[in-house]
This record gives sequence, structure tokens and C-alpha cells, in this order.
Amino acid sequence: MVIFATDHDGFSHRVLTGLVILAVSLTVFLQFRLAVAVDRLITPNIALIFNKIMGLLIAAIAFEFVMDGIAGHFPQLETIH
Repeated sequence: MVIFATDHDGFSHRVLTGLVILAVSLTVFLQFRLAVAVDRLITPNIALIFNKIMGLLIAAIAFEFVMDGIAGHFPQLETIH
């Protein structure tokens, strides 16, 4: 937000930036409040499955970053998107 907040000097841009910050803050607050309620519903097995799926997702994202980095150093390699 710091980068985008300084793109324009107009009042409407500052109001829009403030509204975006407010919307994101409200969304995070509601997610934290909801997490307390959802925590009662999640069993240890569900938490384990969720952790494994999230770990796999993070590993896939990391692999893509590594491949993009390698392709950046070797232009003859092309990434497929």
C-alpha cells in the first residue's frame, strides 16, 4: 500500500487508498473472529489433512519460483504458464 499510495496526489486516490486499507482490515478482523468459531469444528485429523495440503501447495509455489529463477539465469529455458 505504501507504494500505491504515492502514485497519485489527488484527494480521491487518498480516499480510495484509505477505503482499501479499511476493507482489508475489516476482512482480516472478521476472518480472525471466524477462526475462533471454526476451531471448535476442526478435529485433529482434519487439521493434519489441511496442513499436508497447505504444505503441498507451498512446495508447488516454491518450485515454480525456483524454476522461474533458473529460467531467468538461462534465457534459453522457457517456463510454461
